[in-house]
Amino acid sequence: VCGDGNPCSTGGCDAKTGCVQTAVPDGAPCSDGDACTVGDSCGGAKCLPGAVTKCDDGNVCSNDSCDKAKGCLNVANAGACSDGNACSVGDVCAGGACKPGATAVTCDDGNKCTADGCDKLKGCVAPPVGDGLDCGTGATCKAGICAGAGKALAVAAGQFHTCALTTIGTVMC
Repeated sequence: VCGDGNPCSTGGCDAKTGCVQTAVPDGAPCSDGDACTVGDSCGGAKCLPGAVTKCDDGNVCSNDSCDKAKGCLNVANAGACSDGNACSVGDVCAGGACKPGATAVTCDDGNKCTADGCDKLKGCVAPPVGDGLDCGTGATCKAGICAGAGKALAVAAGQFHTCALTTIGTVMC
């Protein structure tokens, strides 16, 4: 009958004075009624809010917030994201997950002496094709370079540069 509804005090009855409220020790656990705080504790006969609840679920495809009554809310969004595959572009969030974009990366360095492709982690790659492949105008491929007939085209993986073969046989880019 003498309780005041305060979790940080205890009620009792004194025959002379009636209801008496006594503070519980500071630091005793309590709930401030806010689902967005954790570790609430008593201090000076009041329930003090603890730390703010961390609602970030680590998913870029959700908007994270906290409702005082419901707690954490992680609502799916339709934002841009990365699916971790360097070979897709235009990735978007759908249903709370990152989905690959409809467009694939096109890898073409214009060099007949490389086998252009896309690696999920690295993106465009251009490893050399076998030596001796005809690359046009009387030239052949050697270690990814189209050499002969007075010119060369050198391409390293991920680098797309037009180069020329000098008169002393070196490649200059």
